[in-house]
Amino acid sequence: MTTQYTPILKLALPVEGELDGSWGDVVNDNITSMVEQAVAGRVVVNTWSSNSHTLTTANGTTAEARCAMLSLTDSGTQLSAAGTVICPALSKIYIVQNAAGQIITVKTASGSGIAIPNGATSFVFCDGTNVLECLTNIVALTTTGNITVGGTISGNGSGLTTLNGSNISSGTVAAARVATLNQNTTGSSSSCTGNAATATILANARTIGGVSFNGSANINLPGVNSAGNQNTTGASGSVATADESSDTTCFITFATAASGNLPMKTGTNLLFNSSSGVVTSTDYTVTSDRRLKKNINDMVIDWDRFKQYRTVTHEWIEGRKGVFSGLIAQEVQAIDPTLIEENKNSGMLSVNYNKIVPELIKTIQDLNARLEALENK
Repeated sequence: MTTQYTPILKLALPVEGELDGSWGDVVNDNITSMVEQAVAGRVVVNTWSSNSHTLTTANGTTAEARCAMLSLTDSGTQLSAAGTVICPALSKIYIVQNAAGQIITVKTASGSGIAIPNGATSFVFCDGTNVLECLTNIVALTTTGNITVGGTISGNGSGLTTLNGSNISSGTVAAARVATLNQNTTGSSSSCTGNAATATILANARTIGGVSFNGSANINLPGVNSAGNQNTTGASGSVATADESSDTTCFITFATAASGNLPMKTGTNLLFNSSSGVVTSTDYTVTSDRRLKKNINDMVIDWDRFKQYRTVTHEWIEGRKGVFSGLIAQEVQAIDPTLIEENKNSGMLSVNYNKIVPELIKTIQDLNARLEALENK
């Protein structure tokens, strides 16, 4: 009768009358040695084909799949990526030590398995279909040494009652996960960075626009939200401008007082044509109040000087179009420099016609007096 073998460990099952004279050898070689291999046997797996290795099985003799411990190596550098170890689809416990240099997944041919990181040792078992972890729930764990976690610790953390944060040398913890970061706290904040949700006073007050601010109360900035002038060294009063010399209608802005925190205003009755350089107003006056004057005397016309003024007609090279009349500033400057204004930026000269108007009035008056005198003779 043919010897039978157990389905999992492949141990010999001799029947009565079988193996006459060789029973002892069978017990020693095919049973006892196999049981020892299953309980304490260790096999080194170091041959790979296409990043995979299938554990050997055999009846009544040593085999890789029967061993309790699997030591995975790659002495021949045959692994080029993560690999797999295929075990029989039979119930069995394995202790797997991975030193192959790659992540190795222990699984059955058609089932799922457990990925074991390089350098890790795992305790797994096959349930006849899939390979699973032996330890998934530890009720209590006491250790006096260090615990190294290569993966992820999950759970609600309700059992984590004492944690010495001073021993955490690196990593980050989200503020939402630590309750005290969202509550009022006391003590030194010199090592804290980021936003404090409930901070009320700055450790070191800062100055904003010349006003001290420590976060305990709102501040008023003169010239911003209260009367006064802002004490700054920057160019806060500057306005960026652009050359708009082609615009025919520009509104001249002005303020309603000489000083203060005032908005700028404008009006349609005061316009500037930047294309022609003409300022248009519905009226124009010159201050002439007696209360502002002293040493008032009758004007005497210097006829010799006045007769030197040459009136001309002309056209402008740029800007205004048409024929205009007036004086030449350089000619007037040679006769009476007090009538000339010079632009300090461009050096261009202009005639103060306002000063000439009184002379014209006086001239007309004098001529009229002479005419009346002649008529009365």
